[in-house]
Amino acid sequence: METESEPGKTWTLVFGLTLLLVTFGLAYAYVLPRLGCELISRTASLEFHPSATAPTDGWSPMTLPNGSVRHVSPETAWGVDEFSAFQHVFSDSPRQVVLLLSDAGRQREQNSDATFVVILHDQPIAEVRSEDWTATQVTLRLEGMSAADANEAMARLTE
Repeated sequence: METESEPGKTWTLVFGLTLLLVTFGLAYAYVLPRLGCELISRTASLEFHPSATAPTDGWSPMTLPNGSVRHVSPETAWGVDEFSAFQHVFSDSPRQVVLLLSDAGRQREQNSDATFVVILHDQPIAEVRSEDWTATQVTLRLEGMSAADANEAMARLTE
């Protein structure tokens, strides 16, 4: 025989389980992905410029953090819109940051022979070669950067 309090207990249990499932769902959708990756701000000044070791007309020489000089095109080949998130790879040397391609970035054709200089807020931070690209990500090797400079670069990706 059902008493008046049993339907109330059932609805309390259903509501509690629903609230628990919604909480787990939100944590799965929003919190867990951010534990491994940080979203790149749409306002970050992230640019990939074609580069060469030899001087080219109209291209500017730039010194990378590792001391090497590259001649950089004024044209931006890849921008912040082609990337969605980044992840710091904890390694001894050199420090690495993996940039995950957005849907727009994955749909673009990649020139397998191209070399780029990555410029973040008007400062060159890395050179990217063909072996640094995959179908879903780009690995930046922050050669010549101190831990503080690498952390600053990652912080600027979220500004």
